[in-house]
Amino acid sequence: MKVWVVAVASLLAGSALGAGTSWWRGGRTIEDYKPLLQRMEKSSSAGPSSDGTASGKPIVEVVGEGADHDFGVMGRYQRRSHVFILKNSGTADLRVRLLKTTCKCTLGKLDKDVIPPGQTLEVQLEWKANSDEAEFRQSATLETNDIDRSTVILTVHGRLDRELEAIPSQFAVGRIGANESRVLQLQVFGHMEDPLNIRRSGWSESDIAQFFSLEQRGMTSEEIAAQPRATSGVVISVKIIPGLPLGAFQQSLRLFTDRSEDAFLEVPMSGTIVSDLSVIAGSFYDVDRQLIRLGNVSQRTGKSVELHVMVKGEHRQRVRLQIAEVRPEWLRVKVGEPQPLREGRVIRYPVTVEVPVAGPLGDFSGTPTAPVGRVVFQSGIAEIPPLPIHVRFVVGE
Repeated sequence: MKVWVVAVASLLAGSALGAGTSWWRGGRTIEDYKPLLQRMEKSSSAGPSSDGTASGKPIVEVVGEGADHDFGVMGRYQRRSHVFILKNSGTADLRVRLLKTTCKCTLGKLDKDVIPPGQTLEVQLEWKANSDEAEFRQSATLETNDIDRSTVILTVHGRLDRELEAIPSQFAVGRIGANESRVLQLQVFGHMEDPLNIRRSGWSESDIAQFFSLEQRGMTSEEIAAQPRATSGVVISVKIIPGLPLGAFQQSLRLFTDRSEDAFLEVPMSGTIVSDLSVIAGSFYDVDRQLIRLGNVSQRTGKSVELHVMVKGEHRQRVRLQIAEVRPEWLRVKVGEPQPLREGRVIRYPVTVEVPVAGPLGDFSGTPTAPVGRVVFQSGIAEIPPLPIHVRFVVGE
């Protein structure tokens, strides 16, 4: 009789001893338990269980590279897959089914769910890099009937890198003369296995796009090697063409590759276009907006401020600063005598802007119904564009 049958019989015998004559009082003998013992005996010789422990045992093994695969560096929106190989190294059928995957990982359809002894099964895991995180790790969990390894976790991981990297990442070009051109050098590195291919470019501000042009060349191997992890690269020359309106500007270069229609690298640039005529003034003057802020002015006292119009450039000696426009007409503007500075490299004109005492009431606060005042200076030189200055104020009693 099997060991576990003997154990049951011993248990019954022990109970009989502990209970004294209760066996006989109850009217039961060992013969009453023979049907149960026979059923247990029959079950023990019926063959292997679902995990094959009696006549064989399935053993799951991930062969080849193992259960963990490194995709290395991937670009955003790139898709990659890896095939894991499961092998049944045991002596009974191995049953496999998908238990779960992480939300961003896709498991290919299993060709079969039973692996005979010595056979293998290919399991494909796919990942699309939609995340902005620097590193990723995704997995799929399989359930098996291997009692020593009931779950198998297949993992893919790697690092997300921007397909393109721009150096510098943005341009702050400062002040540029209205007749001055400026060339900016941009290095664009590719971090992917395939060579960098910029298929088109564009500008964020289409209304001033005509004042920007591009030239591109491939990088040398030495230039690429100087940037860590770079595999390819191009040098882009961005030229700012004269003609931009005076004042602050913002523009962004957009570079598109052949990897995705939606993804692009954006390089912002900003600066201020200035004439050979410029203004130096106190805190009441906003340089970027070319705006004099006088605030609220009493009709009884009036208000005046002094600023300086600076003239530079090759035509500075020929300039005769003049007032071309004043709005409102009763705003008083006076230009003083020119003063050479820095050994004549700069000419300074003192200018007074005045809201006169007892002048008219008026709102020039810059709302749609109350536009700001305006003063326009001109140089008398065709190559130097006029210099407009806005004046914001409200005259009350």
